[in-house]
Amino acid sequence: MQARTVARELVLLSLSQLSSLQKLEQLTIEELVLKAVRILTEEAHESLKKAVAHLKQSRDKLLASQTTARTLEMAREQLELSQNLTQNAINQVGTAIEFPEFLRLAEQQQVRHYAFTLLRLYVNHAKEVDQLLTESLEGWNLERLGHVERDLLRLAVTELQYVPEVPDKVAIDEAIELAKKYGSEQAPGFINGVLRRVMNRRTLPQ
Repeated sequence: MQARTVARELVLLSLSQLSSLQKLEQLTIEELVLKAVRILTEEAHESLKKAVAHLKQSRDKLLASQTTARTLEMAREQLELSQNLTQNAINQVGTAIEFPEFLRLAEQQQVRHYAFTLLRLYVNHAKEVDQLLTESLEGWNLERLGHVERDLLRLAVTELQYVPEVPDKVAIDEAIELAKKYGSEQAPGFINGVLRRVMNRRTLPQ
């Protein structure tokens, strides 16, 4: 696994817990990984809770005194949603279990350097990054996005705008791969669409 790929993943999983450059400067790579593990386990727990709730709703519909075709369709939809949420939770737990290896990779100097470079760039340019995203979302509110999608967009735009040595296509492709791993089924297409609009805005005449 390439150092920058590991660094991007580490940044994605910890970005939401960082609010200032001062806190970042006091952070060690071990603490950064710990934050990432905490995020993963919390999300897995939340996904399982939602899955159980949807299973219960599905059961209640199937046990209703009047079972109609629409009721059966709604129950099927709830079951599918519950299945997806359960799979997400399994994936998140699996990723958390892999973190000892992730920690070993994170100890590499290249990983450490690039992760903190991206974090510093985002913290220093958060307003500009969020403004560009807000202009490119077209009907979506940045703060109302799921945190995975929001942080992925922030990470990708930071790289697109402030790391010129990384080709745009690489930054976008890496974001899409992370969306496949950590986001919903719709996340990769959504991330790709927003980042393409970001690119179009960058090429518009000023």
